[in-house]
Amino acid sequence: MEERLSFSIALAWILQDSGESEIHWQELQGLVGNYFQLEEYDDVDHFGGDIRTSTFLNRNEGGFYQFAHLSFQEYFCARYLVAPPEELGDLFEDILSEPDITLADLAYRSSATLDFAGDMLGCPINPYYWQQVREFIATNQDRLINAKGADSGRSIDINSVRRMLEMAEGEAAAFELSDMAGAYKNIYRQLRSAVSEELKNSHEPEPWLLKLNALLDTGRTSVPEPAEMNDDT
Repeated sequence: MEERLSFSIALAWILQDSGESEIHWQELQGLVGNYFQLEEYDDVDHFGGDIRTSTFLNRNEGGFYQFAHLSFQEYFCARYLVAPPEELGDLFEDILSEPDITLADLAYRSSATLDFAGDMLGCPINPYYWQQVREFIATNQDRLINAKGADSGRSIDINSVRRMLEMAEGEAAAFELSDMAGAYKNIYRQLRSAVSEELKNSHEPEPWLLKLNALLDTGRTSVPEPAEMNDDT
């Protein structure tokens, strides 16, 4: 089961990396042999048949295989980002054209992959979402400093949030996400806690508070067009 999972993750990333949605059965067969380090034809054929029938793959009339639905491919990619099997690290260094792909690039190519990863972590991780959060904090800093965290009763540590937001920059490598998960969760917890407490104590919540609450509820954001990605304003 673990071998099938790790192979599904590897295949999903190979397709993601190449920008293709399918792979020919002969290429898939070769990948199975290389991945499982098989030399005998019968072994490759046996493992290949098992993979083709047990990894959510469909075959078309041309002999090409693809995941039964794109969401399977996106899920397996997200699964690696959140909890990568150790044996895949060195492999990806060798087979992926961009082993250091950033979160920003991945968000542009497949925002659903980051949405899946965010669901697994329990907090949003799309860098364009956190860009909105950073912009909100920059314009509402004084209000946030005075907000009280529901779990601690103390003012939100805006400097700590700023430092953690730096870790959520789009230039961060996607494959380092599992190392940054704690920072994302901490940011989200602090902001959610402060907003919940403020809303509970406000008979008529101010517009800034309602806006931040809506932003936290959404947890996702649309990916900008390429021109916007390079806009520093």
